[in-house]
Amino acid sequence: RCPKTGERLHAKDANTLVTESGSYSWPVVKGRPVFTDEGRNTIVHPEEHISNPLPPEAVQIIQGTRGLVLNLSAGASAVKYPNVVELEYSIFKHTTIVGDVHKLPLQDAIFEAVVCLNAFEHYREPDLAMAEVCRILKPGGRLFLHTAFLQPLHEAPHHYYDCTEFGLRQWLKPFSIEYVRVSDNFNPVYTLSWLA
Repeated sequence: RCPKTGERLHAKDANTLVTESGSYSWPVVKGRPVFTDEGRNTIVHPEEHISNPLPPEAVQIIQGTRGLVLNLSAGASAVKYPNVVELEYSIFKHTTIVGDVHKLPLQDAIFEAVVCLNAFEHYREPDLAMAEVCRILKPGGRLFLHTAFLQPLHEAPHHYYDCTEFGLRQWLKPFSIEYVRVSDNFNPVYTLSWLA
């Protein structure tokens, strides 16, 4: 859906999506719809670039989910899972959609699960990002979240937060928490499920 109007989109041609009213259009770059201000100038990363592998818990959620899973801020994933939509702010090998987490270009309640790794510290408005995650998740949907607790500044100027467990619990009020685990490098890992 259009992140500006909420309208459904249709293909005007192979390189453009347009809203039902015709009020907004969005480019398609290398086969991916782009819903950012960069538009056709979005960054395209080399296909050989690969990010860190998904942790086993995230893979288990992806493989154990019958419906769609959103890999939010997916980066350069090594494996393309058939039930996963990968959203990023630029284009990597398996990116499905380019967009902004603060205004997801996705319909309401269409995902069974969301996986989000090492990204929430880079969202300038995490409450708004979490509201968008809740909006696109089906009732009873699951969230696997891994985010920084104590981490040096990186990816400046887009490293906004390092978060305590208590701060994350505040952001994640709509969820009941299955477990919290602190990894060896003191990054809290949260698996949350069942929307309230």
